[in-house]
Amino acid sequence: MTSSRNFSKPSRLVQLFQERCGLPDAAADDAIRTLARRLGASSGEPGNIDVLLPIRNIVDVAIVPDLPCDGMIVPIGRSPSDGFRMSLSGAQKASRFRFTKAHEICHTFFYELVPEEKFVPHSTDPAEERLCNIGAAELLMPVEMVEAEASREDVSIAALQRISKRFRVSAAAMLLRLRELGLWHCEFASWHRMVDGSFVLDRLIGGQKFNWQLDFAILHGAWNNDTGRVGSGFTFIYGDRGTVSAAKAVHYEIQRQGDAILTLWSRRKLMKRETMPPLFKAPKRRRAG
Repeated sequence: MTSSRNFSKPSRLVQLFQERCGLPDAAADDAIRTLARRLGASSGEPGNIDVLLPIRNIVDVAIVPDLPCDGMIVPIGRSPSDGFRMSLSGAQKASRFRFTKAHEICHTFFYELVPEEKFVPHSTDPAEERLCNIGAAELLMPVEMVEAEASREDVSIAALQRISKRFRVSAAAMLLRLRELGLWHCEFASWHRMVDGSFVLDRLIGGQKFNWQLDFAILHGAWNNDTGRVGSGFTFIYGDRGTVSAAKAVHYEIQRQGDAILTLWSRRKLMKRETMPPLFKAPKRRRAG
């Protein structure tokens, strides 16, 4: 079976990271997931980011109001044993703040495994940044904990908000994690109302990156409903990306929250708990007599 995966040649940093991570034949994505999973488990408190700071020899965390980026980590000396200092932008939301902290923790793996590339002046490596995002998701939203939470919830906007609150992450980060684990199969979008009363797609999480258009009457109805009530239904959405256009039928939920309209849609019916087929369920152990 062929794959649409991007097989472009990784950077030297990522190549060396793969070779030295102690996981033979593991792709970089799988390697960072495994390292982050092991780190979280070693703390005894999966999902607790602060307990990982001393484990990774991060000796100082500073909040910098005018930091030009979300966060950064710098070595104190010339080796990981000398420790690290972390700086975090104080302008971030609380959920983003925790994700940035987890992301910066993952950078220490690269300092540890590829010191000759990291302990010299270097530019930002997009591949490393992407891997640190993957690792951060593992640290903040451990697989077993996410699966347990998802098994108790139906697929809905309210459930997404509840689960993201439990893990103290943004709804967008939570949805990406649920999709990555194959637990949910929907897309999350937010809409912004313009001065002239029209609506534009502000953000889309999951699925194909088209400029999707939702029926104005649906958006207008949600906007006029300021009680926070969730609407739902079945409709067609249309989109374009350059010269390519697309359309699809979706089941949706919609809710106004302040100045934004949130939507969750899927080809499948929402409000139905997504479960694994019976053959994939772990057999129950028999109790000893």
